Amino acid sequence: MIKLLIVDDETVIRKGLRTSIDWDLYGIHVVGEAKNGQEALEKALTLRPEIILTDIRMPIMDGLTFISAVRAKLPAAKIIVLSGYDEFEYAQRALRLGVSDYLLKPFGAEELLELILRLKEKLLAEQKQLEQAVHTRSIMEKNRLTTQAELIQALLDAAYDDYTPIFEKARLVQLNLDGPFYQVVVFNIDDQELLTANLPHKEKDFIKSSALNIAGEVLQQYWDGAFCPSEPDYFVGLVNLTENPERPLVEVCREIQATVRKYLKFTISIGIGAPYNSVKRIPDSYQEALRALGQKVYQGKNSLIHIQDLPPVPAAMLPIHPAAEEMELLKALKSLDEARIDSLLEATFAAFRRKQSALEEVKNYCIKLAYLSIYTLEAMGVQAEHPLGAEPNLYVAVRHYETMADLEGWLRSLLGKLLQNLNSYKAQKYKQVISQAIEYLQQHYQESVTLKTLADAVYVSPNYLSRIFKEETGENFVEWLNKFRIERAKELLRDRRLKTYEIAEKVGYSDYKYFSYNFKKYTGRSTRQYLEENR
Repeated sequence: MIKLLIVDDETVIRKGLRTSIDWDLYGIHVVGEAKNGQEALEKALTLRPEIILTDIRMPIMDGLTFISAVRAKLPAAKIIVLSGYDEFEYAQRALRLGVSDYLLKPFGAEELLELILRLKEKLLAEQKQLEQAVHTRSIMEKNRLTTQAELIQALLDAAYDDYTPIFEKARLVQLNLDGPFYQVVVFNIDDQELLTANLPHKEKDFIKSSALNIAGEVLQQYWDGAFCPSEPDYFVGLVNLTENPERPLVEVCREIQATVRKYLKFTISIGIGAPYNSVKRIPDSYQEALRALGQKVYQGKNSLIHIQDLPPVPAAMLPIHPAAEEMELLKALKSLDEARIDSLLEATFAAFRRKQSALEEVKNYCIKLAYLSIYTLEAMGVQAEHPLGAEPNLYVAVRHYETMADLEGWLRSLLGKLLQNLNSYKAQKYKQVISQAIEYLQQHYQESVTLKTLADAVYVSPNYLSRIFKEETGENFVEWLNKFRIERAKELLRDRRLKTYEIAEKVGYSDYKYFSYNFKKYTGRSTRQYLEENR
């Protein structure tokens, strides 16, 4: 419906304009009337009509003053001036103010309708054009961000002899690579698997994109740079550094962590690589950031770890980017899908046997997959006994194996231990969250406690808390709280000095009838019966 506002100081004319045409039949809705320019301006700013019919000569504020004011506030509105023959000069002035058209009094309903419908078609065409422009800009922005992510990934993965094509593309998508220094930041969401377990893909994507957007917005307040998603389940930021920083990158990263926790109610851990004065060293900064993030398993969640704070390690032990089939196995590991892991390993080792792969090739595969699996669990925050036991060096762990069967058995055993660690971690995490939630309820049951209140108190989402609360206690949040309150009420009823309605308030019920209903529901007796039985 197109919204129409009628403005005229004569009641009869306003009524005639409103009733002489069945506006709804033509997709026009009369949203209001006004008897002078001042009233019309107030209603226009509130009702925001697309078309305004207005007289010129009116008390308090005339039509020309009204037109000038409303054009400044609602430039897209179409304005039709209703003018008498002796007001033609005013009508001309109105046209100079940008009105769409004018009608000379007297005019017929058909003439008015024809003009209104013509403006309606123009409005609809303009709205469609605007929607297409917004859609086009949205696609362009999406393509810009996608291209930025592709360029960043290309810079992370390898060094090039000629960076000219990358630099040219980067300028087109507003990715500053002018230097003189470059630094890589990597972060992931703490307990991401637990936070997003059983959530629809749309909600999972929303959680990730929200964290990504916050990181990008905070970073760009101080530095040129951009964040993009990467695998497995982390985010990479490429920062273009200047020689005189407005704010150190470590402080910016702390602000990112604080902002995510404030608005999204979860924490992230961040690894920072070293800065380099050559674009060719970006992959080195990237690998260092990954290694720094891997230390989260020892330093805990919500960690901020700079590579310069860690001792050097052999280059061979740095993280390796996973291939597609390896990503599938990591996905099965994170979801505790033991059958899928078994199937994938069986297919992989069968392929090695068919190709008669060299032993060193198989060893390298096992080392790579073992490292990725361990790193994946460390990035999730799983803190447990190391699956390699006393020998944490993967190269040393496999060097004495001489057969394919030995290597397959070793890898299956390691993945089995990781599955046990992850399973125990998830079970313990559930218990910790529920324990904190119950402790909060026991301390605040006298107050008005909602699921959102409780979720905010333990830093999880309401949907996630609702699900694990039921799984852990066998009852939903409301049932548990009501039962607890009724048990407290039973204790207070033994104090004969308290009135029943006072007890209801003391255990968190502002509605006495609802308290009485729940008391009978959970005890099988009314409060009066309970008192008589416990004299």
